[in-house]
Amino acid sequence: SVSAFLLNRSSDLKKISITSTFRSYDFQKKMNGTCHAHHCAEAGTSEHQAGLAIDLGVNGRRLDSASFEWMRNNAHKRGFHNTYQKGVEIDGKMVEPRHWRYLGVKLATELYEKKMSFAEWYYQQK
Repeated sequence: SVSAFLLNRSSDLKKISITSTFRSYDFQKKMNGTCHAHHCAEAGTSEHQAGLAIDLGVNGRRLDSASFEWMRNNAHKRGFHNTYQKGVEIDGKMVEPRHWRYLGVKLATELYEKKMSFAEWYYQQK
């Protein structure tokens, strides 16, 4: 499970927790009213709404740099990928270290090894 994966880390690292999971259409629509255009997905287009993404944090706050680095180097082993890592011009959204999408181990590992964002890979497929 994701929780077991997050807890199975070196004891000298802070504990990572899931801070957000599924979001309904109505919840996502309400978020749009309070978010920057390049930060929140429009209702109907959210990876959270599709059930594919989780947000992570440490003690209810943002990921610290050590936890983010650990995720960046290990998440692919469980099929997760940091969707918005290269900014608006490439990924269409601001960099969002807390946002991790499930892609499956094969694709997540491919993107990790090629240092690609999901958007870069997706548009390369066309």
